[in-house]
Amino acid sequence: GIEVVAPVAVFGLAMAWLVGWRNVKQLYSRFYDEELSKLGQELKTTLKEAVEETIEEKVQKALRERWQ
Repeated sequence: GIEVVAPVAVFGLAMAWLVGWRNVKQLYSRFYDEELSKLGQELKTTLKEAVEETIEEKVQKALRERWQ
């Protein structure tokens, strides 16, 4: 009867909720790690481009001074 079905249904719903919650938590953690990794790569790329641009500017300045 209902005395058996109700506790089993509640237990099943609770287990489904817990498993879903754990999966969402793992997915969020993975997403967060990926975003941090992307941000780190973008920062490295930006710094590298800035350094390359600075070096290029110094070379151009030195060449201009040499020809003056």
